[in-house]
Amino acid sequence: MKPNVAELIDKIEKLCNDGHQIESVSVLNSSTQEQEGPSSHTIGQHRTRRPFSVDEVEALVRTIELLGVGRWREVNLRTFSDADHMTLGDLKDKLNTLVHTTRIPHERRRGELIPQELLDRVLIAHTLG
Repeated sequence: MKPNVAELIDKIEKLCNDGHQIESVSVLNSSTQEQEGPSSHTIGQHRTRRPFSVDEVEALVRTIELLGVGRWREVNLRTFSDADHMTLGDLKDKLNTLVHTTRIPHERRRGELIPQELLDRVLIAHTLG
């Protein structure tokens, strides 16, 4: 059984009063407060990932073809600078997922279908990068 928020706050206050230092503690109720960004750290919350659109995949592949694989900061700054929800790890993970998707038979693929021409470009960029 998980302790409730009030019990956690009581334990934290007791630790602080006993001479232990705690710099910051954030307890948020996800139903009433928004998460500030991808790097926000809170107790009991995880960042919600949202799927890439086909247009975002196209932009990712085009930028990787231009800059090469592994230059995630440059890819992010060039293509996704206005997307606060997109982290460098998300970009790398998406490329790896796209490479894996090329190995799955078309009939077994789930989610929004990526055009085969774009997946072919993913393999070329991944091989050359």
